[in-house]
Amino acid sequence: MKKIIFIILSVFLLANLHGQTLKFEWVESPQGESESYAFKTATNISGDNYVSGQFSSATLTLGSYVLNNPTNNLRQVYLAKYNSQGTVIWAKHYSCPGESHIDGMTIDADENLIIMGRFSQTITFGAITLSNVNPYNLSVFMGKIFPTGEVMWMTGLGNSSTTLVTSFAYDLASDNTGNIYIAGDYTQGDFIINDSLTLPNTGPNNYFVAKFNSEGILQWAKNGHTSATIGSPGWESTIDVDTSGNVYLSGPFNSSISFDSTGVSNTNSGIRTFLTKFNSDGQPQFVTQFGDTGYVYPKDLKIDYNDKLYLLGGFGQTDLLLGST
Repeated sequence: MKKIIFIILSVFLLANLHGQTLKFEWVESPQGESESYAFKTATNISGDNYVSGQFSSATLTLGSYVLNNPTNNLRQVYLAKYNSQGTVIWAKHYSCPGESHIDGMTIDADENLIIMGRFSQTITFGAITLSNVNPYNLSVFMGKIFPTGEVMWMTGLGNSSTTLVTSFAYDLASDNTGNIYIAGDYTQGDFIINDSLTLPNTGPNNYFVAKFNSEGILQWAKNGHTSATIGSPGWESTIDVDTSGNVYLSGPFNSSISFDSTGVSNTNSGIRTFLTKFNSDGQPQFVTQFGDTGYVYPKDLKIDYNDKLYLLGGFGQTDLLLGST
């Protein structure tokens, strides 16, 4: 049975709707013989839309571009750029013989596209191939792509470990000078960021946050330990940066969470949400928490141009305790 999750990209005027029927200016869907999915999108200042997803059919057609799947029904990653009129400007396929997924995208100050995600075994971005030294590892990739679709650079995190390590990247952000911030988690072993920095496995589960400059060079990285079963649905972390370069990270925990010597403990049985601030040099400024005996999960964190922070999430089983306002 043919199963397609449609990409529906549309542009419509939001003002003065007042209950009127929405009028889509255009709708596009990729065409393949079997499953295709769209997961992430990012839009630049000109109204161009970047869309990432997966497909398992032998080919996937996006506009005038036909992408070929070299594997036998394995899901492959694709990335496409649409202009504001819905025309496909370019489409790319990134080959991986194992698991691969683009988990986040954002546009930097120079209109380049930043992507991050996960891969096992190897993954190829044009002329750049990233490999896991241990083929059973699940590692993180991150890179920058020109508006033309050419890869500027691509790097792997955790992929040089010889021992078994499973890592995920959940969110990323970019500041007005092109620095890149990424948040995720790892388990089972130490997390090798690069040749000069390894984050230790301080317990069964670990959060990480890292800052890179516009060329993909690591500036700093920190890890936080919690006994929570991170890496499963609902335990994702989220990140953003303010106009001064301060970094805010949020995620769930159920016992304690600490970055360096700064942390909080949960004396109740529930799942709480932590919020951490790092300065531009990566030093933790505070860790605070929300919740009581129920559960509180953060889903997204955004900071506006006035440095006001917005935290989106869910809670249940009991009232949500947020402190005073």
